[in-house]
Amino acid sequence: MATVPAGSHQATAVLSPRTRAAIYVRISSDPKHDGLGVNRQERESRELCRRLGLPVIAVFVDDDRSAFSGKPRPGHLALLERLELGNFQAIVAWHPDRLHRSPLELESFIDLLERTRATVVTVQGGDYDLSTASGRMTARVVGAVARHESEHKSERLRAKMRELVGGGKMTGGTGNRAFGYEQYEKGTHQPAIREEEAAIVRELVERYLAGESLIGLARDLNRRRVPTVTCSRWRVTTVRGLLGSPRLAGLREYEGQLVASPWPAIIDADQYHRLRARLQANARAHRRAARRYLLTGIACCGREGCGQPLVGRTIKSTSTHRSEPRYVCAKERGGCGGISIMALPVEERVTEALFEVVDSAEFARRLRSENGQPPQIQDEVEMVERRLAELAQAWADGDITRAEWRAARARLHERLDALQRRLGEATRHSVLERWKEGDRSLRQEWSSLGLDQKRAIAAAMLRRVVIQPSDRSAPRRFDSRRVTIERKF
Repeated sequence: MATVPAGSHQATAVLSPRTRAAIYVRISSDPKHDGLGVNRQERESRELCRRLGLPVIAVFVDDDRSAFSGKPRPGHLALLERLELGNFQAIVAWHPDRLHRSPLELESFIDLLERTRATVVTVQGGDYDLSTASGRMTARVVGAVARHESEHKSERLRAKMRELVGGGKMTGGTGNRAFGYEQYEKGTHQPAIREEEAAIVRELVERYLAGESLIGLARDLNRRRVPTVTCSRWRVTTVRGLLGSPRLAGLREYEGQLVASPWPAIIDADQYHRLRARLQANARAHRRAARRYLLTGIACCGREGCGQPLVGRTIKSTSTHRSEPRYVCAKERGGCGGISIMALPVEERVTEALFEVVDSAEFARRLRSENGQPPQIQDEVEMVERRLAELAQAWADGDITRAEWRAARARLHERLDALQRRLGEATRHSVLERWKEGDRSLRQEWSSLGLDQKRAIAAAMLRRVVIQPSDRSAPRRFDSRRVTIERKF
């Protein structure tokens, strides 16, 4: 690797006139994303190319990308691919550690340079040539030193983070303020709650746990002209990020665990864990098409040997020649194709059954008796998280080996995953919670609910709705005997 100091006029490596060059620039941390660091590197690299007479045919950039973290660097990967193709014969960088900070990466890079017979020139960083044994040795030494510097810096940052977390101090908060809170002033103990926004947060939490969708909440906030902290429009990602933030419950995530934080709580920990469980469950199904029918995924085929979920379709009636919504067993979805029934009468039959159960005094009593499960699960979750923290401390103190730590951690994470699944299953009580006191009527409120809420209530209440084949000898009208409702309650 040839290195040309900024004030020099000649390179130590032999470069043919008009050798095509590519510039690579990288900055490990650019929190403001203003590109000042990479722009400075490119400017000095271009000046070096001008002095050496190298035409620059491409510039590859990795802004806010660490070479030490091991995360993919798109610009670096593109640089290597183009070099392999022979698009250029020289790479120009500001310093060798911009290209790599890993000994393994360096060895692969040396092999690629030998195959392509390419040259590397840097603005700063020492004078060595990768085409010679001594140059490669120097590059390895420089790479090892850079690796040591990165690891040492990482250790200092982790130690500082442990100190802040252990002392219950803030670890950030100097950027945009968080919705629901005042701007954090550095040096103060904690930010204050902005009560008018905190009320909106509590409303969103209640509505999401009651079954409303993220997109429905975002649309409603925009309709009401509720501003975000940046005065932009609310999007699904904005609402998801807000509801998924542990700071709402006075918590923060540290080394994969939820621990106490100095952020004052807007909601309680039980609500947050139910929020998190529902967000994770919805994230697993985010690619699924939007539901337009109440019983999609709940209604299923009753023909023997089938049992596939029915799908909602708008189909033109052969008798009235009018389009009407129906539930059908679709062959292209793995069904038998032998079931079709009008959607509206089925939904009316099912909702009437829901009204009869939910509006009964017995249902409210049963909900109250079962509603103790989520807090119990939450207590177990917190116990497992404490044990994980104690385990990490035992390894840090040298009381256990790394192998013992890994084995115990794996078992505790299995337990934690199982508890999170149970917590997700328990969220049906959140959907039905407003009726547990027995002073509200689902029948009266049904028309004011959105489809997402109606579907959430139906899914919490019903195992499935089985649609039996039609009796071909019966008159061509809706036959309620074809509908079998299997309830969870």
